Amino acid sequence: MSNGYIRWYEREWSARRAAERVDALARSGISLRNDSDGRITALRDDLGFEGDLIEFTESEALAELAMTMRDELSIKFWFRADENVYATLTRPGGPRIITEFDLDGVGREDRELLLGFILVHLELTDLLVVDLSGGTDPDDWDAFAGGSGHGSLLIPDLIALSGDLVESWPWPGTPPHRIGPLVGLDRTGVIERARVFR
Repeated sequence: MSNGYIRWYEREWSARRAAERVDALARSGISLRNDSDGRITALRDDLGFEGDLIEFTESEALAELAMTMRDELSIKFWFRADENVYATLTRPGGPRIITEFDLDGVGREDRELLLGFILVHLELTDLLVVDLSGGTDPDDWDAFAGGSGHGSLLIPDLIALSGDLVESWPWPGTPPHRIGPLVGLDRTGVIERARVFR
């Protein structure tokens, strides 16, 4: 078992989309900048010291979030001065992007705010996985999204996928239903509790 997470697979990413995403998150109350000290921080992975932070200016952070110079970035988004969530962006190849939000230490209200934001921004989503307990393996979802099979996938709290992936629906006895522009399954009522999407 790992920490709970949200794993969001989108088919397009660019500098413009990164800037639009940061702006939309800020309007929803989730900011790159810590309100109390004004800092924008990411995990420093280039030296191999997990947990070391590096600071960015806003323009540097947006350039990093464009994901043109790196394959992975873990950056903090802030709900309040003392509450944050790590977002790890990964470029699996081509224009696609995977964003994983680590829910360790994220309170219920903040988690529901984040989920509400995601659920109204699904237009370029191929796959969305919400696993609040961390009982599923993110690598299994990567394989599923990449079309290389699904083995014996456990059903997460919420899964939503595009029409391209629905042919690979891994649970024949549990039919999917419409979730915004996608189809999927909300096993534990994630959508009902989300603070924006209704």
